[in-house]
Amino acid sequence: MAIPTGRRSDSSAWAPSTEISCCRRNMNLYRSRAHHLIDRLSDEELEQLWAVLETAYYDLYMLKAIEEAQRAHKPGDTLTREEAMHLLPILQPSPRTL
Repeated sequence: MAIPTGRRSDSSAWAPSTEISCCRRNMNLYRSRAHHLIDRLSDEELEQLWAVLETAYYDLYMLKAIEEAQRAHKPGDTLTREEAMHLLPILQPSPRTL
């Protein structure tokens, strides 16, 4: 009887733990490369790069927030502007007069 190893018989399949350690190595490699590239930039180039990276970071942040909102809200959970404007007078209490 064969002992399960977490790998399939073909060499293209990765075990989950192997895949995670491989990804960590790749991320460490990318970080190292990024540091070397940054060290080689002049101050002006670094300033220009920062503006581009900052914009890309905020775009990615907003994209993740939009995707999360799409997952969290199902059809019917929210109102359109027109629906809200229609319901607003109904939900507001009437002003009291003396």
